Amino acid sequence: MKRALTAAYLLAKRALSLETRQDRFRRYALLNKWKNKESVSGPGSTLAYTARLRKALPLVFDEFSIKTVLDAPCGDYNWMRLLERSGVQYIGGEIVPELVDANNARYRDEVTRFIYCDIVEDELPAVDLWICRDTLFHFSYTDVFKTLDNLFRSEIKYFLATHCPGQLENSDTRTGSCFSRNLVGQPFCFPEPHLWLEDGIEGGPRRQMGLWEVKALQAALADNTAFQERTA
Repeated sequence: MKRALTAAYLLAKRALSLETRQDRFRRYALLNKWKNKESVSGPGSTLAYTARLRKALPLVFDEFSIKTVLDAPCGDYNWMRLLERSGVQYIGGEIVPELVDANNARYRDEVTRFIYCDIVEDELPAVDLWICRDTLFHFSYTDVFKTLDNLFRSEIKYFLATHCPGQLENSDTRTGSCFSRNLVGQPFCFPEPHLWLEDGIEGGPRRQMGLWEVKALQAALADNTAFQERTA
């Protein structure tokens, strides 16, 4: 019995090791890994959790003259659908094709559309702002840096990403796992952003979104050894 269980475990482990990024995140979405009744994207995508961010983002759009937005990964579009955009053109990028199809069928209009996009390696659309929320902490160091390298090859002007200030020390992880990321800490070493937006629920673990100008971020990482090693 023990031998059979060991064999089954090893087979399951091997199957997981062979998963692509799409396989893994597709499995998470279709099986509702996060077991959240409101959103297959998890508790961080609920309306309650995103209330402060939904209030702040329109102010960012106005202050930085944002006319086009890439929201990737966009998940099931649960909270973003209620954001006041005032005509801002929205592209939702997502690696799970079933979510892309469902979102287009339900929400597509003259200012909203959804595309298949693996943000690590697919060409990114030219927009004023990329909202990359709750993403990099699901990526290995290598995939984080490859995503940034992909960003630097694009024509995107601003980058808004999740930062966890309470995480004093970063640690590498397998893509698909979850480990809070402090973007200004090692090995990422982001510069101070234009601004920080408070995200999440008051009283919970503190989470922010930082807004960086892409050219300035690229210049700051030009001498980052970890970035250079993983994107060579």
